[in-house]
Amino acid sequence: MEQRDYLMKQVEQFGKVLGVLIFFKDNGKLSIEVVNQTFKEELDFDIDELISLCEDDLIDFLEDEKQINVKNLEQMADILSFVAENANSKLCDKFYFMILKIYKHLEELESAYSFDRNVKIAKIKKMIDTNTI
Repeated sequence: MEQRDYLMKQVEQFGKVLGVLIFFKDNGKLSIEVVNQTFKEELDFDIDELISLCEDDLIDFLEDEKQINVKNLEQMADILSFVAENANSKLCDKFYFMILKIYKHLEELESAYSFDRNVKIAKIKKMIDTNTI
């Protein structure tokens, strides 16, 4: 029962983060500061913490330290996509590599093929290739 309550709380937190991001994006005012504040309030870490991580430590940080379950990792990648779209070019690549790392990790864990996720992976790879030229 306690595990289920924790999962419900985590789903609510991600829902709030997505809600704030969608609201600000729809109103043309999405900024890294808004995302950062929402992360701090709802998820108890911020964008700077993610940026400072070595790419190899990202999954361990999210799963082990922040207890984000597999189901919510995809939401985290989707949230980071919002961030990447609004980040400066230097940070943009960092976010795209983090997003790709999360999606690939999910691909390894799940036995079912996700067409939606593979479309997202292709889009992120294209964005990385475009930004590095």
